[in-house]
Amino acid sequence: MVPGREIPKVIIIDFDGTLCKNEFPDLGSPEPYVREALLKLKRLGYTIKIHSCRTATYWKDRDRWKHYHVILKFMEENQLPWDEIIMNTTMNKPVAKFYVDDRAIQYKGNWLDVVKQVVEREE
Repeated sequence: MVPGREIPKVIIIDFDGTLCKNEFPDLGSPEPYVREALLKLKRLGYTIKIHSCRTATYWKDRDRWKHYHVILKFMEENQLPWDEIIMNTTMNKPVAKFYVDDRAIQYKGNWLDVVKQVVEREE
C-alpha cells in the first residue's frame, strides 16, 4: 500500500474450512453462524470477496470454472452474502482490510511466536 492511502473496506474470506467444512475436493456443510457473520459484515459496510485455491491458475481452466460454480452454488443455496469470487489469474495478493482463513497464522511482531504456532499445529 502507498503510505497515506486508506485500505479499502474489503474482507477476503477463504472458502474450504472457513465458509464450509473442509472436505475438499467434495463440498462441506456451512460452518456454524457463517450466514449471520457475513450479514453482519455487510451491515458494517464490508465488501466480501471469496478467495479460494479452488479457483487458482494451477488448475486446468475447465476445473477452475467447475470449482468457481461449486462456490457460486454453495453461496446461493445457503443464502450467503458475497460480492465477488476472485478468479486469481496473476497470483497477486488481493488488497483488503482483513483476511479470514482457517490455515492462517497471525504475525504480531514476534517471529518466534509464529514458529511456536506452526509447531503446535503440526502436533
